[in-house]
Amino acid sequence: MKKVVLGGMMMLTSIISINILISVSLRIGPIFFGWRHYMWVIRDHSLEIPFYTLIIIAVIGFALSLWGVFERVKKE
Repeated sequence: MKKVVLGGMMMLTSIISINILISVSLRIGPIFFGWRHYMWVIRDHSLEIPFYTLIIIAVIGFALSLWGVFERVKKE
């Protein structure tokens, strides 16, 4: 159960942090339409490393929570 909670919280906090990172960088930069603009603004402000790090943390959290769920099912 601890792994599920830890993984869920890791995933939740990294997704919230990604949203904050994108919204603040879009607020600073010019506003255009299109999905490529998000990556352009992140690249323009040199925020690629934190962005990809947060994505990796979200994936690790998801994997950790899945591991906890399947470990719990295996024991029962």
